[in-house]
Amino acid sequence: MSVICPYCDQKAELVQGYVLYPHRQDLFDKKFYFCRQCSAYVGCHPGTQEPLGTLANAELRSIRSQVHKVFDLIWKSRKKTRRQAYQWLADKLKIKNENCHIALFDIDMCEKAIEFIEQFTSKKEFIIEEK
Repeated sequence: MSVICPYCDQKAELVQGYVLYPHRQDLFDKKFYFCRQCSAYVGCHPGTQEPLGTLANAELRSIRSQVHKVFDLIWKSRKKTRRQAYQWLADKLKIKNENCHIALFDIDMCEKAIEFIEQFTSKKEFIIEEK
């Protein structure tokens, strides 16, 4: 499989996790596509060489992480199942459900997702009651 970096159009290299995360032994055996020129990377589906999404530079990785942080509240709160949450987000973003993967989002899509998610999670009916 050939993965091309969207920033410099160079072929990304398949590397083990220890290359990117030398301090994280739990990631040593995971596979990543890595562009040495841009420092963009993306992980692979477990046990495969299939990328989880698109290569991301530090800025895009950061905002994708922010999306996950707020998005995961929806399904972890059990207000929606994970599948329902992704379908809801796809509908809000006006994209196909099969394209609704945060690892595929660019910065603009991430910003839109955060906006929709924060609107949803700020609603009174979403508030999680303390027990």
